[in-house]
Amino acid sequence: MPGMGGQVYQNPALGMSFSIPHGFQLAQEVPFPGGLTVVFLHSAGAELYATSMDLVQPMDLQGFHQFNLQRLAQQDQGLRQQGIQVQRQPLSGLSLGGRPAMGVLSQILFQGQSYTDLSVYTVQGGRAYGFQLTAPAQVFPQVQPLFQQLLAQVQLMGMGGGFSPTPPGMPESPPRGPSPPGLPGYPSPGPGQPGPLPPYPGLPSQPAPPGGAAQVPSLPQGQAAFTPPANRVVELRYNKEVGDGKRFAVVLGGLHYRIEPAGAGRWRVTEVVKDAEGQTQATFLLDGLGLQGGREVLLPPVWHTGRTEIGGNRFTRTLQGNLVLYRFQDNQRRIELAYRQDGWLAYFVYCDFSTQRNPCTRYALKEVR
Repeated sequence: MPGMGGQVYQNPALGMSFSIPHGFQLAQEVPFPGGLTVVFLHSAGAELYATSMDLVQPMDLQGFHQFNLQRLAQQDQGLRQQGIQVQRQPLSGLSLGGRPAMGVLSQILFQGQSYTDLSVYTVQGGRAYGFQLTAPAQVFPQVQPLFQQLLAQVQLMGMGGGFSPTPPGMPESPPRGPSPPGLPGYPSPGPGQPGPLPPYPGLPSQPAPPGGAAQVPSLPQGQAAFTPPANRVVELRYNKEVGDGKRFAVVLGGLHYRIEPAGAGRWRVTEVVKDAEGQTQATFLLDGLGLQGGREVLLPPVWHTGRTEIGGNRFTRTLQGNLVLYRFQDNQRRIELAYRQDGWLAYFVYCDFSTQRNPCTRYALKEVR
Protein backbone atom coordinates (compact mmCIF):
# COMPACT_ATOMS: atom_id res chain seq x y z
CA MET A 1 0.00 0.00 0.00
CA PRO A 2 1.50 3.41 -0.94
CA GLY A 3 2.79 5.60 1.83
CA MET A 4 3.45 2.80 4.33
CA GLY A 5 6.26 2.81 6.89
CA GLY A 6 9.74 2.31 5.48
CA GLN A 7 9.01 4.01 2.17
CA VAL A 8 10.66 7.32 1.32
CA TYR A 9 8.33 10.31 1.29
CA GLN A 10 9.53 13.07 -0.99
CA ASN A 11 7.40 15.98 -2.16
CA PRO A 12 8.76 19.23 -3.66
CA ALA A 13 5.79 21.04 -2.12
CA LEU A 14 6.97 20.00 1.35
CA GLY A 15 10.67 20.55 0.69
CA MET A 16 11.69 17.56 2.80
CA SER A 17 12.61 13.94 2.13
CA PHE A 18 12.46 11.19 4.74
CA SER A 19 11.64 7.53 5.33
CA ILE A 20 8.16 7.07 6.78
CA PRO A 21 8.61 5.67 10.31
CA HIS A 22 7.66 2.01 10.75
CA GLY A 23 4.01 1.53 11.65
CA PHE A 24 2.89 4.89 10.24
CA GLN A 25 0.83 5.28 7.09
CA LEU A 26 0.24 8.30 4.90
CA ALA A 27 -3.30 9.57 5.58
CA GLN A 28 -3.60 13.03 4.08
CA GLU A 29 -1.77 15.81 2.24
CA VAL A 30 -3.23 19.27 2.83
CA PRO A 31 -1.83 22.17 0.79
CA PHE A 32 -2.50 25.70 1.96
CA PRO A 33 -1.27 29.06 0.63
CA GLY A 34 2.46 29.11 1.29
CA GLY A 35 2.91 25.56 2.46
CA LEU A 36 1.89 21.96 2.93
CA THR A 37 1.03 19.69 5.85
CA VAL A 38 1.29 15.89 5.53
CA VAL A 39 -0.47 13.62 8.04
CA PHE A 40 0.64 10.09 8.97
CA LEU A 41 -1.34 7.81 11.31
CA HIS A 42 -0.24 4.89 13.47
CA SER A 43 -2.48 1.96 14.38
CA ALA A 44 -1.69 2.50 18.08
CA GLY A 45 -3.33 5.93 17.97
CA ALA A 46 -0.31 8.18 17.32
CA GLU A 47 -0.37 10.97 14.75
CA LEU A 48 2.61 12.43 12.92
CA TYR A 49 2.55 15.78 11.11
CA ALA A 50 5.17 17.10 8.70
CA THR A 51 4.87 20.75 7.69
CA SER A 52 6.74 23.45 5.82
CA MET A 53 5.50 26.98 5.31
CA ASP A 54 6.54 30.46 4.30
CA LEU A 55 7.19 32.82 7.18
CA VAL A 56 4.83 35.78 7.14
CA GLN A 57 7.68 38.01 8.28
CA PRO A 58 11.47 37.61 8.40
CA MET A 59 12.57 35.85 11.59
CA ASP A 60 15.30 33.52 12.76
CA LEU A 61 14.81 30.29 14.66
CA GLN A 62 14.78 32.01 18.04
CA GLY A 63 12.18 34.52 16.88
CA PHE A 64 10.03 31.77 15.43
CA HIS A 65 10.29 29.81 18.68
CA GLN A 66 9.21 32.79 20.78
CA PHE A 67 6.30 33.48 18.44
CA ASN A 68 5.19 29.86 18.83
CA LEU A 69 5.39 29.98 22.63
CA GLN A 70 3.35 33.20 22.74
CA ARG A 71 0.70 31.70 20.47
CA LEU A 72 0.44 28.54 22.56
CA ALA A 73 0.18 30.58 25.78
CA GLN A 74 -2.79 32.46 24.31
CA GLN A 75 -4.49 29.26 23.21
CA ASP A 76 -3.89 27.55 26.55
CA GLN A 77 -5.96 30.16 28.37
CA GLY A 78 -9.00 29.02 26.41
CA LEU A 79 -8.18 25.36 26.98
CA ARG A 80 -8.01 25.76 30.76
CA GLN A 81 -11.36 27.53 30.78
CA GLN A 82 -12.78 24.36 29.24
CA GLY A 83 -11.25 22.13 31.90
CA ILE A 84 -8.32 20.93 29.77
CA GLN A 85 -5.05 20.81 31.71
CA VAL A 86 -1.96 21.75 29.70
CA GLN A 87 1.70 21.78 30.67
CA ARG A 88 4.34 22.88 28.17
CA GLN A 89 8.12 22.68 28.28
CA PRO A 90 10.12 24.71 25.72
CA LEU A 91 13.00 22.77 24.19
CA SER A 92 16.27 24.03 22.74
CA GLY A 93 19.52 22.52 21.53
CA LEU A 94 17.68 20.12 19.21
CA SER A 95 18.50 19.09 15.65
CA LEU A 96 16.33 18.56 12.57
CA GLY A 97 17.96 17.33 9.39
CA GLY A 98 21.37 18.38 10.68
CA ARG A 99 20.22 21.95 11.41
CA PRO A 100 19.74 23.58 14.83
CA ALA A 101 16.15 23.19 15.97
CA MET A 102 13.86 24.08 18.86
CA GLY A 103 10.51 22.77 19.99
CA VAL A 104 7.88 22.21 22.65
CA LEU A 105 6.99 19.17 24.76
CA SER A 106 3.34 19.25 25.89
CA GLN A 107 1.37 17.18 28.38
CA ILE A 108 -2.42 17.41 28.06
CA LEU A 109 -5.11 15.95 30.30
CA PHE A 110 -8.49 15.80 28.60
CA GLN A 111 -11.56 13.93 29.90
CA GLY A 112 -9.37 11.70 32.07
CA GLN A 113 -7.00 10.76 29.22
CA SER A 114 -3.40 11.97 29.13
CA TYR A 115 -1.71 12.88 25.84
CA THR A 116 1.89 13.76 25.00
CA ASP A 117 2.80 16.05 22.13
CA LEU A 118 6.30 16.80 20.84
CA SER A 119 6.95 19.47 18.20
CA VAL A 120 10.39 20.13 16.68
CA TYR A 121 11.05 22.81 14.08
CA THR A 122 13.78 24.76 12.32
CA VAL A 123 14.01 27.78 10.01
CA GLN A 124 15.87 27.99 6.72
CA GLY A 125 15.65 30.37 3.77
CA GLY A 126 12.56 32.23 4.95
CA ARG A 127 10.65 29.02 5.63
CA ALA A 128 9.83 26.94 8.68
CA TYR A 129 10.09 23.14 8.64
CA GLY A 130 8.86 20.92 11.40
CA PHE A 131 7.49 17.64 12.69
CA GLN A 132 4.95 16.98 15.41
CA LEU A 133 4.22 13.69 17.17
CA THR A 134 1.00 13.35 19.17
CA ALA A 135 -0.11 10.23 21.04
CA PRO A 136 -1.83 8.98 24.20
CA ALA A 137 0.68 9.12 27.02
CA GLN A 138 0.88 5.33 27.29
CA VAL A 139 1.60 5.04 23.55
CA PHE A 140 4.11 7.89 23.24
CA PRO A 141 7.18 5.94 24.56
CA GLN A 142 6.60 3.30 21.87
CA VAL A 143 6.80 5.78 18.99
CA GLN A 144 9.19 8.42 20.32
CA PRO A 145 12.35 6.50 19.23
CA LEU A 146 10.95 6.40 15.69
CA PHE A 147 10.37 10.14 15.86
CA GLN A 148 13.97 10.78 16.98
CA GLN A 149 15.27 8.65 14.11
CA LEU A 150 13.12 10.66 11.71
CA LEU A 151 14.54 13.97 12.94
CA ALA A 152 18.07 12.67 12.41
CA GLN A 153 17.64 11.33 8.87
CA VAL A 154 15.29 13.87 7.28
CA GLN A 155 16.78 15.90 4.42
CA LEU A 156 15.75 19.51 3.81
CA MET A 157 15.57 20.13 0.08
CA GLY A 158 14.05 23.60 0.01
CA MET A 159 11.19 24.37 -2.33
CA GLY A 160 12.55 22.19 -5.11
CA GLY A 161 10.00 22.03 -7.90
CA GLY A 162 7.78 24.59 -6.25
CA PHE A 163 4.49 24.35 -4.44
CA SER A 164 1.51 22.41 -5.62
CA PRO A 165 -1.30 24.63 -6.89
CA THR A 166 -4.05 25.45 -4.43
CA PRO A 167 -6.89 22.97 -5.00
CA PRO A 168 -10.31 24.23 -6.13
CA GLY A 169 -12.27 25.68 -3.26
CA MET A 170 -9.25 26.48 -1.10
CA PRO A 171 -9.17 30.15 -0.03
CA GLU A 172 -6.44 32.24 -1.57
CA SER A 173 -6.01 34.34 1.57
CA PRO A 174 -3.73 33.04 4.39
CA PRO A 175 -5.41 30.48 6.64
CA ARG A 176 -6.89 31.77 9.88
CA GLY A 177 -4.79 29.60 12.12
CA PRO A 178 -1.46 27.76 12.22
CA SER A 179 -0.88 24.35 10.69
CA PRO A 180 -0.20 21.93 12.22
CA PRO A 181 -1.12 22.88 15.80
CA GLY A 182 2.45 22.78 17.08
CA LEU A 183 3.82 25.10 14.41
CA PRO A 184 2.65 28.69 13.98
CA GLY A 185 2.18 29.77 10.41
CA TYR A 186 -0.06 32.79 10.73
CA PRO A 187 -1.45 34.79 13.66
CA SER A 188 -4.28 33.10 15.51
CA PRO A 189 -7.67 34.84 15.56
CA GLY A 190 -7.58 35.16 19.34
CA PRO A 191 -8.66 33.36 22.49
CA GLY A 192 -12.17 32.03 22.86
CA GLN A 193 -12.46 30.69 19.32
CA PRO A 194 -13.68 27.12 18.99
CA GLY A 195 -10.79 25.27 17.46
CA PRO A 196 -10.66 23.60 14.05
CA LEU A 197 -9.11 20.18 13.59
CA PRO A 198 -7.25 19.02 15.50
CA PRO A 199 -9.25 21.07 17.97
CA TYR A 200 -6.39 21.77 20.36
CA PRO A 201 -2.61 21.68 20.19
CA GLY A 202 -1.49 18.21 21.14
CA LEU A 203 -4.87 16.50 21.15
CA PRO A 204 -5.20 13.61 18.71
CA SER A 205 -8.36 12.61 16.93
CA GLN A 206 -11.16 10.77 18.69
CA PRO A 207 -10.79 7.19 20.01
CA ALA A 208 -11.44 4.36 17.59
CA PRO A 209 -15.19 4.08 16.86
CA PRO A 210 -17.25 0.90 17.11
CA GLY A 211 -17.37 -1.56 14.20
CA GLY A 212 -18.90 -0.40 10.93
CA ALA A 213 -17.38 3.08 11.01
CA ALA A 214 -13.89 4.12 9.97
CA GLN A 215 -11.83 6.78 11.70
CA VAL A 216 -11.53 9.99 9.71
CA PRO A 217 -8.00 11.47 9.77
CA SER A 218 -7.84 14.80 11.56
CA LEU A 219 -7.23 17.94 9.54
CA PRO A 220 -4.36 20.26 10.37
CA GLN A 221 -5.46 23.28 12.34
CA GLY A 222 -6.86 26.16 10.32
CA GLN A 223 -8.00 23.96 7.41
CA ALA A 224 -11.72 23.61 6.72
CA ALA A 225 -12.94 20.29 5.34
CA PHE A 226 -15.02 22.13 2.69
CA THR A 227 -15.79 25.69 1.66
CA PRO A 228 -18.90 26.83 -0.24
CA PRO A 229 -18.60 28.04 -3.85
CA ALA A 230 -17.27 31.59 -4.11
CA ASN A 231 -18.89 32.28 -7.51
CA ARG A 232 -22.56 31.46 -6.99
CA VAL A 233 -25.41 31.40 -4.50
CA VAL A 234 -26.46 28.06 -2.99
CA GLU A 235 -29.83 27.33 -1.40
CA LEU A 236 -30.51 24.35 0.87
CA ARG A 237 -33.89 23.10 2.08
CA TYR A 238 -34.48 20.59 4.87
CA ASN A 239 -37.60 18.69 5.88
CA LYS A 240 -38.47 18.46 9.56
CA GLU A 241 -39.14 14.98 10.97
CA VAL A 242 -39.85 13.64 14.45
CA GLY A 243 -39.60 10.15 15.89
CA ASP A 244 -37.98 7.82 18.38
CA GLY A 245 -34.49 8.06 16.89
CA LYS A 246 -34.90 5.06 14.59
CA ARG A 247 -38.15 5.85 12.80
CA PHE A 248 -39.17 9.34 11.72
CA ALA A 249 -42.25 10.97 10.19
CA VAL A 250 -42.37 14.27 8.32
CA VAL A 251 -44.15 17.12 10.14
CA LEU A 252 -44.87 20.77 9.39
CA GLY A 253 -41.77 22.93 9.34
CA GLY A 254 -38.19 22.81 8.12
CA LEU A 255 -35.07 24.83 7.45
CA HIS A 256 -34.02 26.99 4.51
CA TYR A 257 -30.51 28.37 4.00
CA ARG A 258 -29.30 30.88 1.41
CA ILE A 259 -25.49 31.00 1.13
CA GLU A 260 -24.07 33.99 -0.75
CA PRO A 261 -20.35 34.70 -1.39
CA ALA A 262 -19.34 37.86 0.47
CA GLY A 263 -15.65 38.01 -0.55
CA ALA A 264 -12.50 37.80 1.58
CA GLY A 265 -13.21 34.17 2.44
CA ARG A 266 -16.62 34.92 3.91
CA TRP A 267 -20.19 33.86 3.09
CA ARG A 268 -23.45 35.56 4.02
CA VAL A 269 -25.80 32.86 5.30
CA THR A 270 -29.50 33.50 5.80
CA GLU A 271 -31.32 30.91 7.91
CA VAL A 272 -35.12 30.59 7.89
CA VAL A 273 -36.65 28.31 10.53
CA LYS A 274 -40.27 27.24 9.91
CA ASP A 275 -42.59 25.52 12.38
CA ALA A 276 -46.27 25.38 13.27
CA GLU A 277 -46.11 28.83 14.90
CA GLY A 278 -44.64 30.54 11.83
CA GLN A 279 -41.06 31.32 10.84
CA THR A 280 -38.00 33.22 12.04
CA GLN A 281 -35.03 34.51 10.05
CA ALA A 282 -31.43 35.42 10.87
CA THR A 283 -28.37 36.31 8.80
CA PHE A 284 -24.72 35.54 9.60
CA LEU A 285 -21.36 36.34 7.99
CA LEU A 286 -19.32 33.14 8.22
CA ASP A 287 -15.82 32.02 7.28
CA GLY A 288 -14.89 28.59 5.95
CA LEU A 289 -14.88 27.14 9.45
CA GLY A 290 -18.46 28.27 10.03
CA LEU A 291 -17.45 31.01 12.48
CA GLN A 292 -18.39 34.68 12.60
CA GLY A 293 -15.57 36.73 14.08
CA GLY A 294 -14.12 33.55 15.56
CA ARG A 295 -17.36 32.58 17.29
CA GLU A 296 -20.11 30.07 16.67
CA VAL A 297 -23.35 31.75 15.66
CA LEU A 298 -25.04 29.13 13.46
CA LEU A 299 -25.72 25.64 14.84
CA PRO A 300 -25.39 23.16 13.38
CA PRO A 301 -22.83 24.19 10.74
CA VAL A 302 -24.54 24.01 7.33
CA TRP A 303 -21.41 22.80 5.52
CA HIS A 304 -18.58 20.50 6.53
CA THR A 305 -16.23 22.70 8.57
CA GLY A 306 -14.32 19.77 10.07
CA ARG A 307 -14.62 21.11 13.63
CA THR A 308 -15.26 18.57 16.38
CA GLU A 309 -15.89 21.24 19.02
CA ILE A 310 -19.45 22.29 18.21
CA GLY A 311 -21.82 24.19 20.46
CA GLY A 312 -19.59 23.62 23.46
CA ASN A 313 -19.71 19.84 22.98
CA ARG A 314 -16.93 17.56 21.76
CA PHE A 315 -18.08 15.26 18.97
CA THR A 316 -16.65 11.98 17.76
CA ARG A 317 -16.07 11.85 14.01
CA THR A 318 -16.38 8.75 11.85
CA LEU A 319 -16.86 7.77 8.23
CA GLN A 320 -19.90 5.63 7.42
CA GLY A 321 -20.64 4.88 3.78
CA ASN A 322 -20.57 8.17 1.86
CA LEU A 323 -21.22 10.29 4.97
CA VAL A 324 -18.94 11.84 7.57
CA LEU A 325 -20.74 11.59 10.91
CA TYR A 326 -20.28 13.72 14.02
CA ARG A 327 -21.88 12.38 17.21
CA PHE A 328 -22.34 13.51 20.78
CA GLN A 329 -24.37 11.80 23.50
CA ASP A 330 -24.79 12.06 27.26
CA ASN A 331 -27.54 11.07 29.68
CA GLN A 332 -29.79 13.89 28.52
CA ARG A 333 -29.42 14.18 24.76
CA ARG A 334 -28.02 12.83 21.54
CA ILE A 335 -26.81 14.96 18.65
CA GLU A 336 -25.76 13.70 15.22
CA LEU A 337 -24.59 15.63 12.16
CA ALA A 338 -23.95 13.96 8.80
CA TYR A 339 -22.17 15.57 5.86
CA ARG A 340 -22.30 14.44 2.24
CA GLN A 341 -19.25 14.03 0.01
CA ASP A 342 -20.08 17.34 -1.66
CA GLY A 343 -19.69 19.07 1.71
CA TRP A 344 -23.30 19.95 2.58
CA LEU A 345 -25.09 18.91 5.75
CA ALA A 346 -27.11 15.79 4.88
CA TYR A 347 -29.10 15.64 8.10
CA PHE A 348 -29.14 16.85 11.68
CA VAL A 349 -30.63 14.85 14.57
CA TYR A 350 -31.33 16.16 18.07
CA CYS A 351 -32.82 13.91 20.79
CA ASP A 352 -34.02 15.16 24.16
CA PHE A 353 -34.27 12.09 26.41
CA SER A 354 -36.46 13.95 28.90
CA THR A 355 -39.25 13.90 26.31
CA GLN A 356 -41.37 10.76 26.49
CA ARG A 357 -43.00 10.85 23.06
CA ASN A 358 -41.01 11.40 19.88
CA PRO A 359 -37.89 12.66 21.67
CA CYS A 360 -35.91 13.06 18.43
CA THR A 361 -36.11 15.70 15.71
CA ARG A 362 -34.34 15.27 12.40
CA TYR A 363 -33.81 17.81 9.62
CA ALA A 364 -33.10 15.92 6.37
CA LEU A 365 -31.77 17.56 3.21
CA LYS A 366 -34.52 17.86 0.58
CA GLU A 367 -33.02 20.14 -2.07
CA VAL A 368 -29.77 21.80 -3.10
CA ARG A 369 -29.85 24.46 -5.79
